[in-house]
Amino acid sequence: MSSLVLDVADAITAKLNGQTIAGEILTVNRALVVDDKIMTSRELRIVAVPMRIEGSMASRKTRELIITVELGIAKRCTKDEMAHMLELSEAIGEYLDGGTILNGNGRIIAVEYSPIYDAGIFLQYGCFFSIVSITVKVFK
Repeated sequence: MSSLVLDVADAITAKLNGQTIAGEILTVNRALVVDDKIMTSRELRIVAVPMRIEGSMASRKTRELIITVELGIAKRCTKDEMAHMLELSEAIGEYLDGGTILNGNGRIIAVEYSPIYDAGIFLQYGCFFSIVSITVKVFK
């Protein structure tokens, strides 16, 4: 038996891998810990990190779980490339929003951009960095 939160992160990773969104062919990796090398890469890096799970009883036999996975999107770029990176972050969220995963057992119920980009990281590393939080409802 595997961890449900890891299964959700893996399912989001699988749903995005190989998709072309905003002109970028996506490669997403799941990680439990994100190293700081993500900030120094000139390549687009997207990492799915399981962040939170909470549950309640939906009925006597069914448990409702709310799981959050955060996508870290990073690429060293110039100020001129930032508009494209913002477009990419938003487009990834739009692609996922309302979708299903886990053979239909999980529904993506919310997408949040927090932050849509981090100005401090851009100033320090010259790196665009955005977090797209994906909230999934699973019945078990």
